[in-house]
Amino acid sequence: VENEWTISNISVSFGLLIHENDQPPEGSFSSPIQNEIVDNVMFKMRIVAEKSLAECTNVTIANQKEFPISITIQRDVNYTPPTNRPGVQRNLVKATISLNTVHGDLQAVSNAKTLVYNTMKMSLSDLTSKA
Repeated sequence: VENEWTISNISVSFGLLIHENDQPPEGSFSSPIQNEIVDNVMFKMRIVAEKSLAECTNVTIANQKEFPISITIQRDVNYTPPTNRPGVQRNLVKATISLNTVHGDLQAVSNAKTLVYNTMKMSLSDLTSKA
């Protein structure tokens, strides 16, 4: 019996500190958005998500061409950069990755979302700690 697949989404939000000269545009986009920094982060997040699900049989990352990463970027107008980092601005980023999931397997979906979310959170922490 062949499985019936459905799409589920997982979102992760984070703050991204970028110099004003490298600012991404504000708004809602599909990846890539033509901003080198944001596109690089999204590319790495997708790879991390794919690797975290490599052993799963009921869940995979959806095809990028059909379901690109959805990105929303908004400047944090309340952010004040430290005096030793003038020109730095914080952007609030929300990225949503689509998953192919076996229809009706709610436990697999829940487990996959937790796994992907935690893995992406760790990778974002690793990326920011090296800066």
